[in-house]
Amino acid sequence: MALTEEDLQRTEQYRAQRDAGVLAAAATSLDEFHRALQMRALVKPFDDFHLPRVAQLIAKTNQFNLTGQRRGLPELRAITEEPGWIHFYLKLRDRFTDHGLVAALIARCDSETANIDTWVMSCRVIGRTVEAEMLEELCRRAAELGCRRLRGRFVPTLRNLPARDVYQRFGFQLVAEDETETVWEYELESQGPIENGLIAAWAS
Repeated sequence: MALTEEDLQRTEQYRAQRDAGVLAAAATSLDEFHRALQMRALVKPFDDFHLPRVAQLIAKTNQFNLTGQRRGLPELRAITEEPGWIHFYLKLRDRFTDHGLVAALIARCDSETANIDTWVMSCRVIGRTVEAEMLEELCRRAAELGCRRLRGRFVPTLRNLPARDVYQRFGFQLVAEDETETVWEYELESQGPIENGLIAAWAS
Protein backbone atom coordinates (compact mmCIF):
# COMPACT_ATOMS: atom_id res chain seq x y z
CA MET A 1 0.00 0.00 0.00
CA ALA A 2 1.42 3.40 -0.97
CA LEU A 3 2.12 5.92 1.75
CA THR A 4 -0.09 9.01 1.63
CA GLU A 5 1.10 12.56 2.31
CA GLU A 6 -0.76 12.40 5.63
CA ASP A 7 1.15 9.22 6.55
CA LEU A 8 4.45 10.91 5.74
CA GLN A 9 3.53 13.98 7.78
CA ARG A 10 2.54 11.80 10.73
CA THR A 11 5.83 9.92 10.53
CA GLU A 12 7.71 13.22 10.45
CA GLN A 13 5.84 14.46 13.51
CA TYR A 14 6.61 11.25 15.43
CA ARG A 15 10.28 11.57 14.56
CA ALA A 16 10.31 15.23 15.61
CA GLN A 17 8.62 14.38 18.92
CA ARG A 18 11.18 11.66 19.56
CA ASP A 19 14.11 13.95 18.80
CA ALA A 20 12.64 16.73 20.95
CA GLY A 21 12.26 14.23 23.80
CA VAL A 22 15.95 13.36 23.56
CA LEU A 23 16.80 17.06 23.60
CA ALA A 24 14.58 17.68 26.63
CA ALA A 25 16.21 14.82 28.55
CA ALA A 26 19.65 16.29 27.93
CA ALA A 27 18.68 19.86 28.91
CA THR A 28 19.38 21.08 32.43
CA SER A 29 16.32 23.33 32.52
CA LEU A 30 13.08 23.96 30.66
CA ASP A 31 14.42 27.31 29.49
CA GLU A 32 17.50 25.62 28.05
CA PHE A 33 15.30 23.10 26.25
CA HIS A 34 13.16 25.82 24.70
CA ARG A 35 16.20 27.73 23.49
CA ALA A 36 17.76 24.58 22.08
CA LEU A 37 14.63 23.94 20.00
CA GLN A 38 15.46 27.09 17.99
CA MET A 39 11.78 27.87 17.52
CA ARG A 40 10.53 30.36 14.97
CA ALA A 41 6.99 31.65 14.58
CA LEU A 42 5.06 33.38 11.83
CA VAL A 43 2.06 35.32 13.19
CA LYS A 44 -0.37 36.86 10.72
CA PRO A 45 -4.01 38.02 10.51
CA PHE A 46 -6.46 35.55 9.00
CA ASP A 47 -6.54 35.50 5.20
CA ASP A 48 -8.55 33.60 2.60
CA PHE A 49 -5.82 31.05 2.00
CA HIS A 50 -5.44 30.08 5.67
CA LEU A 51 -9.08 30.38 6.79
CA PRO A 52 -9.96 26.72 6.00
CA ARG A 53 -7.03 25.50 8.13
CA VAL A 54 -8.03 27.90 10.94
CA ALA A 55 -11.59 26.59 10.81
CA GLN A 56 -10.30 23.01 10.89
CA LEU A 57 -8.09 23.74 13.90
CA ILE A 58 -10.98 25.32 15.79
CA ALA A 59 -13.29 22.42 14.95
CA LYS A 60 -10.84 19.73 16.04
CA THR A 61 -9.10 21.27 19.05
CA ASN A 62 -10.27 20.10 22.47
CA GLN A 63 -7.39 20.20 24.97
CA PHE A 64 -6.52 23.85 24.36
CA ASN A 65 -9.88 25.38 23.51
CA LEU A 66 -10.62 27.73 26.38
CA THR A 67 -14.37 28.10 25.81
CA GLY A 68 -15.34 25.24 23.53
CA GLN A 69 -16.33 27.87 20.96
CA ARG A 70 -16.58 26.40 17.44
CA ARG A 71 -16.71 29.21 14.93
CA GLY A 72 -17.09 27.88 11.40
CA LEU A 73 -15.73 29.17 8.11
CA PRO A 74 -18.61 31.60 7.33
CA GLU A 75 -18.34 33.19 10.78
CA LEU A 76 -14.57 33.46 10.51
CA ARG A 77 -14.83 35.12 7.12
CA ALA A 78 -17.37 37.61 8.49
CA ILE A 79 -15.06 38.46 11.38
CA THR A 80 -12.25 39.34 9.00
CA GLU A 81 -14.55 41.83 7.27
CA GLU A 82 -15.78 43.64 10.40
CA PRO A 83 -13.90 46.38 12.28
CA GLY A 84 -13.08 45.94 15.95
CA TRP A 85 -11.97 42.32 15.71
CA ILE A 86 -8.46 41.05 16.38
CA HIS A 87 -7.63 37.78 14.64
CA PHE A 88 -4.39 35.99 13.91
CA TYR A 89 -2.89 32.56 13.43
CA LEU A 90 0.55 31.24 14.33
CA LYS A 91 2.78 28.87 12.37
CA LEU A 92 5.67 27.23 14.20
CA ARG A 93 8.87 25.53 13.15
CA ASP A 94 11.82 24.31 15.19
CA ARG A 95 15.13 22.59 14.54
CA PHE A 96 13.39 19.27 13.93
CA THR A 97 10.27 20.03 11.89
CA ASP A 98 7.76 22.52 10.53
CA HIS A 99 4.66 22.16 12.71
CA GLY A 100 2.52 24.26 10.38
CA LEU A 101 -0.44 26.33 11.57
CA VAL A 102 -0.87 25.36 15.22
CA ALA A 103 -2.70 28.22 16.96
CA ALA A 104 -5.37 30.83 16.35
CA LEU A 105 -6.88 33.61 18.44
CA ILE A 106 -9.88 35.89 17.99
CA ALA A 107 -10.74 38.84 20.23
CA ARG A 108 -13.31 41.61 20.07
CA CYS A 109 -12.39 45.15 21.14
CA ASP A 110 -15.30 46.65 23.06
CA SER A 111 -14.59 50.09 24.47
CA GLU A 112 -11.22 49.67 26.21
CA THR A 113 -11.32 45.89 26.62
CA ALA A 114 -10.13 43.18 24.24
CA ASN A 115 -12.45 40.24 24.92
CA ILE A 116 -10.95 36.91 23.88
CA ASP A 117 -13.62 35.14 21.88
CA THR A 118 -11.74 32.04 20.69
CA TRP A 119 -8.28 30.75 21.50
CA VAL A 120 -7.17 27.33 20.26
CA MET A 121 -3.81 25.63 20.02
CA SER A 122 -2.62 22.23 18.86
CA CYS A 123 -1.75 19.86 21.69
CA ARG A 124 1.58 19.21 19.93
CA VAL A 125 2.92 22.59 21.04
CA ILE A 126 1.35 23.05 24.47
CA GLY A 127 4.04 24.08 26.92
CA ARG A 128 6.50 25.32 24.29
CA THR A 129 5.87 29.01 25.07
CA VAL A 130 3.45 29.38 22.15
CA GLU A 131 0.91 30.54 24.74
CA ALA A 132 3.18 33.47 25.63
CA GLU A 133 3.78 34.24 21.96
CA MET A 134 0.05 34.42 21.32
CA LEU A 135 -0.55 36.70 24.29
CA GLU A 136 2.36 38.91 23.29
CA GLU A 137 0.76 39.40 19.87
CA LEU A 138 -2.64 40.02 21.44
CA CYS A 139 -1.18 42.69 23.76
CA ARG A 140 0.38 44.46 20.80
CA ARG A 141 -2.72 44.41 18.63
CA ALA A 142 -5.04 45.36 21.51
CA ALA A 143 -2.88 48.36 22.40
CA GLU A 144 -2.91 49.50 18.77
CA LEU A 145 -6.72 49.59 18.94
CA GLY A 146 -6.72 51.57 22.18
CA CYS A 147 -7.60 48.70 24.51
CA ARG A 148 -6.33 49.01 28.07
CA ARG A 149 -7.10 45.50 29.26
CA LEU A 150 -7.53 41.91 28.11
CA ARG A 151 -10.42 39.75 29.26
CA GLY A 152 -10.64 36.00 28.83
CA ARG A 153 -13.09 33.29 29.82
CA PHE A 154 -12.41 29.68 30.66
CA VAL A 155 -15.35 27.33 30.24
CA PRO A 156 -14.41 23.85 31.48
CA THR A 157 -15.24 20.88 29.29
CA LEU A 158 -14.43 17.20 29.62
CA ARG A 159 -11.22 17.63 27.62
CA ASN A 160 -9.79 21.14 28.08
CA LEU A 161 -8.46 20.87 31.64
CA PRO A 162 -4.82 21.08 30.42
CA ALA A 163 -5.53 24.74 29.62
CA ARG A 164 -7.39 25.66 32.79
CA ASP A 165 -4.54 27.65 34.40
CA VAL A 166 -3.25 29.53 31.35
CA TYR A 167 -4.65 32.92 32.35
CA GLN A 168 -3.43 32.61 35.92
CA ARG A 169 0.07 31.66 34.73
CA PHE A 170 0.37 34.90 32.78
CA GLY A 171 -0.80 37.25 35.51
CA PHE A 172 -4.50 37.59 34.71
CA GLN A 173 -6.66 38.30 37.75
CA LEU A 174 -9.83 36.32 38.46
CA VAL A 175 -12.75 38.78 38.33
CA ALA A 176 -15.78 36.48 38.17
CA GLU A 177 -16.56 32.82 38.76
CA ASP A 178 -19.60 30.58 38.78
CA GLU A 179 -20.34 26.92 38.13
CA THR A 180 -20.06 27.36 34.36
CA GLU A 181 -17.01 29.58 33.81
CA THR A 182 -14.25 31.77 35.20
CA VAL A 183 -13.47 35.25 33.88
CA TRP A 184 -9.98 36.74 33.95
CA GLU A 185 -8.57 40.22 33.26
CA TYR A 186 -5.13 41.60 32.52
CA GLU A 187 -4.44 45.34 32.83
CA LEU A 188 -2.13 46.37 30.03
CA GLU A 189 -1.24 49.78 31.44
CA SER A 190 -0.30 48.72 34.95
CA GLN A 191 1.06 45.23 34.21
CA GLY A 192 2.76 45.96 30.90
CA PRO A 193 2.65 43.82 27.77
CA ILE A 194 3.27 40.09 28.02
CA GLU A 195 6.54 39.10 26.34
CA ASN A 196 8.06 35.80 25.36
CA GLY A 197 11.61 36.03 23.99
CA LEU A 198 12.00 32.29 23.42
CA ILE A 199 10.56 32.17 19.90
CA ALA A 200 12.23 34.14 17.11
CA ALA A 201 10.42 35.73 14.19
CA TRP A 202 9.99 33.55 11.11
CA ALA A 203 10.57 35.70 8.04
CA SER A 204 7.76 35.09 5.57
